[in-house]
Amino acid sequence: MKRKLTALFLVLVMVLALLPASVLHTASADAAPVDQAIVQGGAILHCFDWSFDEIREALPDIAAAG
Repeated sequence: MKRKLTALFLVLVMVLALLPASVLHTASADAAPVDQAIVQGGAILHCFDWSFDEIREALPDIAAAG
């Protein structure tokens, strides 16, 4: 019985992994729509390994960069 449950769980995980993110994602009702024209020319700042002090010090440069 334990083997069947484990197999069923693994199959479920594999099926969910194959679904596109749009199927699994439900947008919040109060979320603003995203303007794709702006996003296409944008950039992402990865600062996950920065300390809060480093981010605070870089805020003027980040704001100037847009």
